[in-house]
Amino acid sequence: MTSLYRVFAKEIHLSNAHHFLCQTDKTKSRKQAREEFIQAGVDLINWGINFGYDYKFFAEIGFSETGRIISYTPIS
Repeated sequence: MTSLYRVFAKEIHLSNAHHFLCQTDKTKSRKQAREEFIQAGVDLINWGINFGYDYKFFAEIGFSETGRIISYTPIS
């Protein structure tokens, strides 16, 4: 985290920085973790279709939804 604060010191000082942390479950095998990752992507794409997102990649849906949440825009 120290390097993150050093690289983005200006943005953090201006309260214009956001970061996300990820915690991994070390008890799962790589195969099991990959299967869960793929299923989560499928679930996200299906969720996006239900809410009108027309994206093929789950990262695009996640990015758009995160932006919507940050800007406090309700889903129509």
